[in-house]
Amino acid sequence: MRATALQLFVTSLVFMSGASAQQVDKTASQLAKKSGQRLSEDRSGTVKQPQPGPEIEKLVKAFSGTWSIAIKIDPNKRMPKGGAGQGEETWRPGPGRLSLIEEYHSSGDEGELSGLGVAWWDKDTQRYQVMWCASGNPQGCIAMKHGAKWEGNQVVAEDESENAGKKFRFKEVFADITENSFTQTLYQGELGSDLKRLLTITASRKTTPHVEQPDDFTPKSNVSQTQSLKLPGPAVQNSLLGTWSLTLKYERSTEMPNGATGRATEVWWAGPGGYSVIEEYYQSDAHEHLEEFIPNWWDSQAGGQRFLYCANTLPESCQLSKNVAKWEDDRNVYTEEREESGKKMTAQEIFEDISPNSFTQIAKEGESGKSLKPILTIHATRLSDGQSSQTVTPIAKRAVVTLKVPGFADFLVADGDGVWTTNKGRVEKLEHDHPEPVATVPAPNPCGAMGIGFGALWVANCQDASLYRVDLKTVRVTSVIPIGLADPEGELSIAVGAGSVWLLTDERGVLSRVDPQTNRVSTQIKVAPYSYAAAFGFGSVWITNTGKAGSGNGFVQRIDPGTNSVVATIPVGSTPRFLAAGEGGVWTLNQGDGSVSRIDPSSNRVVATIALGVEGPGGDIATGAGVVWVRASKVLLSVIRPETNRIVARFGPPAGSGAVRVAGKFIWVTAHDIQTVWVLPSSPTQ
Repeated sequence: MRATALQLFVTSLVFMSGASAQQVDKTASQLAKKSGQRLSEDRSGTVKQPQPGPEIEKLVKAFSGTWSIAIKIDPNKRMPKGGAGQGEETWRPGPGRLSLIEEYHSSGDEGELSGLGVAWWDKDTQRYQVMWCASGNPQGCIAMKHGAKWEGNQVVAEDESENAGKKFRFKEVFADITENSFTQTLYQGELGSDLKRLLTITASRKTTPHVEQPDDFTPKSNVSQTQSLKLPGPAVQNSLLGTWSLTLKYERSTEMPNGATGRATEVWWAGPGGYSVIEEYYQSDAHEHLEEFIPNWWDSQAGGQRFLYCANTLPESCQLSKNVAKWEDDRNVYTEEREESGKKMTAQEIFEDISPNSFTQIAKEGESGKSLKPILTIHATRLSDGQSSQTVTPIAKRAVVTLKVPGFADFLVADGDGVWTTNKGRVEKLEHDHPEPVATVPAPNPCGAMGIGFGALWVANCQDASLYRVDLKTVRVTSVIPIGLADPEGELSIAVGAGSVWLLTDERGVLSRVDPQTNRVSTQIKVAPYSYAAAFGFGSVWITNTGKAGSGNGFVQRIDPGTNSVVATIPVGSTPRFLAAGEGGVWTLNQGDGSVSRIDPSSNRVVATIALGVEGPGGDIATGAGVVWVRASKVLLSVIRPETNRIVARFGPPAGSGAVRVAGKFIWVTAHDIQTVWVLPSSPTQ
């Protein structure tokens, strides 16, 4: 966790960023493991992945999410009356949740500023080590000499630097830390003298906090403020920026006697001000689960690119490179020696044949002084903006339980850690630790996404267009309400909220409100024709409208339960059907173009459209565990991270249509065509 304003204002206000990156308080022997481990052990599948300790978990829990920031600058020589600014900070877990990554952007009287920070726990020094890259620092990145630590309920970060023969001390304090806000105060002064306050940042959470953060780190295609690099080196280095699909070829080894192949994703993006370049690597296949986050910057003293290497397989979480990578014409080469079984070994990584659409990455190793042998060759192909940047992971590999459910298990609703599912002639309750349903309730033709509330399960029945009420204690039908269904085929959903049950009951445009006290329709609200699915969230009922069949139109209407009236009509993607409310927005699965639209409930506008390429009928969408889950026929399951509005994981293979719901600690996914239900941990790729 880098003290955000620390180096931003050290460099842009007083130009005092004298500390060099290689001053991280670690010994050479501790750092020497980096390259050889990455090039051999990490990609051989033999390294046991360490678990995050309580120190980094405490930091991740306190700061993960997206925050709006207001900046108040104290009077100084540049701004005698002080100044102000505003911006945003996004904090996310690093590889394996062993580190914390911060991205910072602000504007105001100090101008446009950006920063990137990485923090990790150092058990030897019993403090957080902190690396910071800033747009105002031509050196690219620095390491704080004294790192950061908790002092009571505050996080205190400290550093020293030298400028014009004088030594300076810097301090930043994170205080008043709550679930939804905190303050940052930055101080500076000559070493040995009193510190003077530079500025104060007040942060307010933008994203809804969640109890359980996604455990897996996945790369993103970051939209950087600078799309070209200012690091010394050939022009071809800019060709590395972007998202790449990787094909891996492992040579024969003790661990892999026949060799192997694999697939991965790599993302390169320009760091703050273009003075650094960030590499993110993600691989999850039959051979590896490897996550890497690697900021690179120019070390003028060593004449090459130094980097911080963070990986989910690294016990130290992050390590500073022992040597630097150097450009040899248009090839980038990193070489490092280590001792192994009494022999000096050399490990080398080479990027070559770099073009706008491809490059080759080769890892070699061998005894020092002898010819090095390739152990891994990676061929990279650029992905266009419309292509997925994620490897499709077999869902069975991530499932904690795979259930075989006879019949036609389809729609779901959460009930604790378990779910209820519609099936042929019945609804059933499933639990992850029971191979058979734990409860069954007969129903002629249950259809659509069910609802739970007021001690009851609410089920649409397509045979007679009625609404069934099932008592959850007795597991018996206590009421059958003749009501009508807007979609007699059952592609619909029930909403529960504001003391009522909500269901679209006429294709011509009727939303019926059911009073659970009387089991009768209390109000019928006129809505747009061709509306079928409803969801409740942010104090409102939200319904999708597909438009007339084949029209390709679509929008969402928002209904105020207090007035029983439509208060907003919001255009979204083509033919929206199912929707979910949560994780900071209202999300629609658009069957016409295979996209997901995100609506900001504070403005009633679409703020993001995520192309998934899953057009077609059926499907489902749900929110929970910090992400958005999309079930479709073309791609079994896609996972969207709300902080970035990007796909962070995909699961396969395709298995027809089905449903998805988050239920407590688990994610439930149905595939009725193959009579299968998967239960996943509440994390995209745990």
